[in-house]
Amino acid sequence: MTLRLTLKPGEAVLIGTSRLTVASKGPCTVILEGNAPVMRAAECIEEREATDPMSRFRYVLQEIYLRNDLQGLQREYFTAASRLIAAQPEMLALVERANEYLHEGALWEAVRLGRYAVRGGSESARRAAVAETDATPVGERAN
Repeated sequence: MTLRLTLKPGEAVLIGTSRLTVASKGPCTVILEGNAPVMRAAECIEEREATDPMSRFRYVLQEIYLRNDLQGLQREYFTAASRLIAAQPEMLALVERANEYLHEGALWEAVRLGRYAVRGGSESARRAAVAETDATPVGERAN
């Protein structure tokens, strides 16, 4: 798969566990071939920022995607999911949907679900995140 990104000066993207930062004075286009997980750095959450159950859940989903290592992060994922449900029982449906995506190998969709949930955290944001993610074909990457 080929991914074409147009990046602004100073903008960064994460490609797997590596960070690519634009050092030029103007925008540049990067063409990435292969299946490496890619996220714009502006959309990522740093571990030090993951201080509450929702942001921690999102961070763990992000790391599963970027490392492509569900098995290695499984214990951390279930801990984060359990803490999120304990703190916000209304997030159970979101966690269940994330579980389905992870089980299907649709890691990007799980990340998107976590990202949208963090933005709102409300019942309406949860429903919108689940509905929007449900509308995206599993396996489609939308960077």
